[in-house]
Amino acid sequence: MCHIQEIPENGADIAHLNYLHLAGVNEGNDITRIKMDKTEPLIKHIWNGKWEPENEPNKHSATMYLKQYMTFAGIQIPFTFTDLKAVQVFL
Repeated sequence: MCHIQEIPENGADIAHLNYLHLAGVNEGNDITRIKMDKTEPLIKHIWNGKWEPENEPNKHSATMYLKQYMTFAGIQIPFTFTDLKAVQVFL
């Protein structure tokens, strides 16, 4: 499971989501106890997204587009889809 704080902290590192945040809630929330070699857990998150820096005059910001849903035994679980657009401002 991904905490909302993950979104601004990880910005352009969207690729890590399908590795670190693959396991579903049935695996718990202690990342030190989740078996990371399990590539096909029974319940899992599927992540897709992109990160884009803005052009002038907004070079101090970037936009991240992130989509996520969960599956059970490879079948999408209804009502778990999220579609996020996050604008990050760098100070």
